Amino acid sequence: MAKCPVCNNEYTSASLSYCTHCGWDLTPYPPTLGDIPDAYRLKEQAKLSWAKQYYQSVQESLLQLREDNRIQHEELSKINQTQLEQIQNLETEKRDYEAQLSDFQQQLTQLQQQICLQQETQQNLNNHIQNLEKEKRDYKNQLFISQQQLTQLKQHICLQQQELNKAKQTIQPLNSRIHKLESKRNDQPQLSYKDQLPAEKLKTFTFKIVTVNKSGTKIKRQTKSAQYFTVDLGNGVKLDFVYIPGGAFMMGSPHGEGYDIEKPQHLVTIQPFFMGKYPVTQAQYQSIMGKNPSRFKGQNHPVERVSWDNAVDFCEQLSIKIGKSVTLPSEAQWEYVCRADTSTAFYFGETITAKLANYDSNYTYASETKEKYRQKTTPVGQFPPNAFGLYDLHGNVWEWCLDDWYDNYQEASNDGSARINYKNTKVVRGGSWFDDPRFCRSRVRARRSRVNAVSYVGFRVALLFVGE
Repeated sequence: MAKCPVCNNEYTSASLSYCTHCGWDLTPYPPTLGDIPDAYRLKEQAKLSWAKQYYQSVQESLLQLREDNRIQHEELSKINQTQLEQIQNLETEKRDYEAQLSDFQQQLTQLQQQICLQQETQQNLNNHIQNLEKEKRDYKNQLFISQQQLTQLKQHICLQQQELNKAKQTIQPLNSRIHKLESKRNDQPQLSYKDQLPAEKLKTFTFKIVTVNKSGTKIKRQTKSAQYFTVDLGNGVKLDFVYIPGGAFMMGSPHGEGYDIEKPQHLVTIQPFFMGKYPVTQAQYQSIMGKNPSRFKGQNHPVERVSWDNAVDFCEQLSIKIGKSVTLPSEAQWEYVCRADTSTAFYFGETITAKLANYDSNYTYASETKEKYRQKTTPVGQFPPNAFGLYDLHGNVWEWCLDDWYDNYQEASNDGSARINYKNTKVVRGGSWFDDPRFCRSRVRARRSRVNAVSYVGFRVALLFVGE
């Protein structure tokens, strides 16, 4: 098999003109030319030597290139491996960053929600601050108005104090007169007018009383009768005194009921006496005193805006007119009369309604329904009486009693006499058109200055058990 003289590459085809490996001319010297000339042979040998050298240098270069290529390939492989690891690390970091980004986005969403809530809270706070500022301005205005009212009130109190000082100057003579009346009451024998009045002067009247349950429903009706006599005050004005039989009762509220000022509950014995059938009316007061100070005008309405001293003056003037000792009832007499042998909160039963008395019926005492509030006095005698035949003992107007005010019943007497120590604060009983049901109970008691005259306080008179 022939070989290339330059690269020693073997070849089989005789028709090849050049070596497929190194490109050497393989065409032989034509035989037709005879022997090869020396010059040609030398030229060919030189050419062959150069070709071999060139080929050898090319081969060395190629080997060097291959070596360089191998080295570069190894380095590139290392670089590729490093880059692959870097890419993997970057991919890992990317995933971590994506996870962190997701967390950040969630946190951002939460922060945005919190910001929205904070903005809403801030808006609410701003609104609240605005409201507080408005309230502050309102309070400042109210404070300014209150300061003005306080100044006016101080001026009014100063005037009232001046009037009180004037009233105190008149109290001493009145106290002396009261003392004389009490002395007369204590010194004279306790004889009943019923025994002394001629039989024809006492009349009998019949009346119906009712009893209600907690809902205000009438559960019982009875017909009663009582004795009375009439005093003519002139000009067609009359005043009825009803006979009150004596008896004993437990005065005040038991443990667990009422207020401390209504305690302790104690036994009191009451002697027979006479009591006004109604609170003193405006017509009756006008007939004796020559004036009518009431706010709610009406001849048959109870007189109001009368002080305790005014009521005592009326009693003294009426005593002179009829020749009998008229006075305000003691607190014990008043409660005895109001209760009329009952033990419930009201003489007509367990509760009170607007059909039974005049009070602030916007409020309830037990299970009754609310009713229209009249907001003023009503004519006397239009509501059912109690078992003694007396009217308007619950509501309409508070009624002055003869007693001085004490904070409880400690050391109270058991004979029904008034507790008098010439104090400036007196007792009122019964409640009024102005009061809710709690203050209209039979046992409730309140206090007022003796010189106080308001549109919800009046009085009722009693006849002393002394000889004529």
